[in-house]
Amino acid sequence: AAWELGVEALGVAEAAGDGFVVDAARALQGIILHLRDRHETAEPLLASAVEGLLRRHRGIAATTLGFQASGAMYTGRLDRARRLAEQAVRVAEPLGDYHRVGSTRSVLALVHVVGGDVDAGLELMQPVLRLVEGAENDVFVPGMARTMGTLQLWRGAPEAAARWFEREARSTDGGAETWIAAQAMPGLGAALGATGRVEAARGVLEGALAVARGLG
Repeated sequence: AAWELGVEALGVAEAAGDGFVVDAARALQGIILHLRDRHETAEPLLASAVEGLLRRHRGIAATTLGFQASGAMYTGRLDRARRLAEQAVRVAEPLGDYHRVGSTRSVLALVHVVGGDVDAGLELMQPVLRLVEGAENDVFVPGMARTMGTLQLWRGAPEAAARWFEREARSTDGGAETWIAAQAMPGLGAALGATGRVEAARGVLEGALAVARGLG
């Protein structure tokens, strides 16, 4: 449904000559392809969108760069992933927006941990953690809990990792688990397994497979 709306928006924007909406619609299409693990097809759409968004909307540009970086990481291009993630952080930082800054830092920290540098990832997340912990109400930063869970798991603290993963593993929309939950549940299962709660881990991982299949 999102794809169909994006196609419609792109057509209307092109007819109206609205460059911002054209770029944003292409970014959305690239993100949808990314969520379906079609990274090679997503890459040119994301790259094309970023080129225009850097001039038109810093926040959406930063988010799009974060998805580009994630796609590069998932396909094993860690040097490219790090360059894109660092660019995403630079673009987001002047906004002072915990949502954009936190999500882009989370991507860069995850790139660091996948590359084997857990300490660099933890250091990168400290400003975001201070900002979030100082908030009066619970705040949601896309990807932060999964990143922190991964960092804690890789540093040998599975109990702390499980607490972080649980935050996103509970994500639902209208009672149905979301893509966010599907991304966090494997990490939660790994963390539970590392603490010896094997049956609980099995249940979470079986649930993760069911959610992933449901999302296609």
